Amino acid sequence: MPKVPNQDSNSQSSSNVKYFKTRKHALKVVVGNPDPTKGEVAPKTVQFVPYFVYERGKEGKQRYGFLKTANSTVIEKLSGDPDVQQIDQDEYDDATEVVKDESGTQISGYRAPY
Repeated sequence: MPKVPNQDSNSQSSSNVKYFKTRKHALKVVVGNPDPTKGEVAPKTVQFVPYFVYERGKEGKQRYGFLKTANSTVIEKLSGDPDVQQIDQDEYDDATEVVKDESGTQISGYRAPY
């Protein structure tokens, strides 16, 4: 399935970038039709990236999908989805940035397998 390049480019205006989170960690959003002239047979998609997140009051790590995008088609489709929640940049960064303690042990930013 062709994928639209991830929207993590620094060239984007920060006012257009939106951040999303969902419990459906492998969720894909269709953003375009396949181009048969290029041999594409599946629609173009943008996929949430799964991460493990610790939640207060819950045992163990919970798996969530996170997405950063400025694609207006994706933002429009996700704004009406009850399974997806728009979050702020701080929450996105807290979940997706790799943080290590003094000994070099990773303590956050655990990317989960699909």
